[in-house]
Amino acid sequence: MHASAQDAPVTSGVYAIVCLQSGRRYVGSSVNIRRRIRQHIARLSAGNHHSVALQRAWDKYGHDQFQMKILGLCGPDHLIACEQNHMDQGSEYNTSKVAGRTEGVKASPETRAKLSALFKGRRLTEAQREARRGRRHSAETIEKMRMAHAGNQYAAGTPKSPEHRAKIGQKSRGRPLSEESRQKIAEKARGRPVSEDARAKMSASRKGKASRSGFVTPPEVRAKIALANLGQKRTPEAIERMRQAAKAVWDKRRAAAA
Repeated sequence: MHASAQDAPVTSGVYAIVCLQSGRRYVGSSVNIRRRIRQHIARLSAGNHHSVALQRAWDKYGHDQFQMKILGLCGPDHLIACEQNHMDQGSEYNTSKVAGRTEGVKASPETRAKLSALFKGRRLTEAQREARRGRRHSAETIEKMRMAHAGNQYAAGTPKSPEHRAKIGQKSRGRPLSEESRQKIAEKARGRPVSEDARAKMSASRKGKASRSGFVTPPEVRAKIALANLGQKRTPEAIERMRQAAKAVWDKRRAAAA
């Protein structure tokens, strides 16, 4: 390269990597131009630059046929606007034609692994959650996500095989839940309507069992349930359902005794 990275200033601004043979250029910006130019040279020399067009030209013409130019110095707050202005005047080697965005730039496997390790286990702050709340994906994005998950047996909504369900059940069975998790589950389920089909399945699964888990409810648990229900007023609909359920039980007993 005619102008080395050592000649670049250690400040923020916009630069260009120009091919002397074709006149085409790559436009970029950085808060530290010298460091950024060094990164470009290192990746071009290694043959793994993100701009395929620039990499091919570098390989074809050689490093001595490229020149680094400083297009303008500006503060970090004005970098994107300044970069876009120079890109509009010619940026043939740029993969994305919008400053500050990376559409079309494919990350290498090494970069993907580093990003995965960086974000693994990271939790969003409450401010980040609030900013994302209510956001809706476009139809195009939804279709891309659907295609990306096609054939993924672990994607949400994908039917699980009996073997997969058995593994999930075995892993989850007996795992204690924290009081916070119990409260969240209860709050989410409270007031949620249950379909008749779901009621029938739940009823069939409990038949012949002393309780939901198949064990007799201990006296202390019964006492807690009684204490929690003490003083609660039932709606007329609930009273009618209980009356009908009790009537059905007695009718069944009378029929069995006859």
